[in-house]
Amino acid sequence: MNIFREIRFYFKKNSLLFFLELIILTLFLTLVYVFALFTIGINEKTDKIENIYNGKEIYRLIDKLEDPEEFSDFLNSKSSVSVLSNFYNELDTDKNFQFLSVFDQFIPIENFKGDNTFDYAYGEDMEVKGKYKDEISKKIYQNAKSMQMNKNSFKFYDIELARGKEIDWEKVDYSTGRIPILLGNDYSGIYDVGDVLIGDYYGKDFKFEVVGFIKRNTYIFYNGSSEKYLDNYIVVPYPLRLSKIDNEMGDMESEFYGILYSAMINGDIAIEKSGNSLQTLLKNLDRISQKTSFDKYTIIGVRNFVVQYNNMIAAINNNKKIILFLLILNLIIMFIILKGISHFIYSKRKKVYYLYFLNGCNKGEIYKIFSIDLILPYILAFILNIIITWKYKFFDEMILIILAIIIFLVFSVIYRIFIKKLHKDLENGFR
Repeated sequence: MNIFREIRFYFKKNSLLFFLELIILTLFLTLVYVFALFTIGINEKTDKIENIYNGKEIYRLIDKLEDPEEFSDFLNSKSSVSVLSNFYNELDTDKNFQFLSVFDQFIPIENFKGDNTFDYAYGEDMEVKGKYKDEISKKIYQNAKSMQMNKNSFKFYDIELARGKEIDWEKVDYSTGRIPILLGNDYSGIYDVGDVLIGDYYGKDFKFEVVGFIKRNTYIFYNGSSEKYLDNYIVVPYPLRLSKIDNEMGDMESEFYGILYSAMINGDIAIEKSGNSLQTLLKNLDRISQKTSFDKYTIIGVRNFVVQYNNMIAAINNNKKIILFLLILNLIIMFIILKGISHFIYSKRKKVYYLYFLNGCNKGEIYKIFSIDLILPYILAFILNIIITWKYKFFDEMILIILAIIIFLVFSVIYRIFIKKLHKDLENGFR
């Protein structure tokens, strides 16, 4: 018996059914692969959320410099700006809580390479400005989404990189005019590690050097949103420590640091949840306030944080149940269809097996050609799935192993059903 001739004959007589079976198997495996990726993503998300937020309470610290005149007078006083630096440094280094200073001030970038999806107004209830010419410098700018944050925030939200290197916080020095930055994953292919962007940061020109790219779908809790994604953001590190303002510093320079420092003292405070956590926090803040002579702040509870946290966990658990249900339903439907196609093919191929039987082929040879008939679409579907996942860059070895086990189990069940039929037909002489 020539195996290759028989395979060619099998394709010729059953090509339509074979390709139908191949397409169904490939679609099923791709769906299972996507479900598995989604499930893994959900589990990772759940773990991350619980690691970050479980057992925590979040409060918001905001300054009370609302009056424009008061704020302007404050910025014009170098000693007042120095007070801000002391206040921030104490907040940032306190061991009783974590001060998370994050602010989404946009940055006008000169000759920006991105499209409007990176614009500060994109996705917000504002009109997208796009690229525009500055009337004074005559340069072309675009207001890019930017998230400034301190080291505590970076660590608290467990921000990981897809490539490049992490921020060397000890070397973040604004006085050099050059700041290392991280880009969201959507910037991949637009900018690269080592590129330098020139932008206007609080009225002062800076060179922003790209040192790395953040992993896709990285998010933080910000301004009431439990999932503020950073995919299309420029992440700018705040200085590790704030310096006092020297009396010799020029007014423009002093004003820049005044604006920067006033932004940095506004942030979230994460503390361990306990019966008297708020009272303890207020005592610590009062101690810092007296030490630094700054009392123009207020503290508010971020109550919607607890609600959103609980809602997120509940939604994730519900999604996992839905995915599992759809996966099982998909498996049942696929099994029924494959069983039907296999039955139809077997009914047609039974005549061929009968001819082998009449020509004196032993049972082992007939079982072999039957096995090849049955397993071919499964092998080819698995190979196609590897090619698809590799091409579209969501290849995962562990998921492929799981797929191989699933496809083996499905094939084994169908094989056992039809090998029994074949055995019975051989015993009865195909009568």
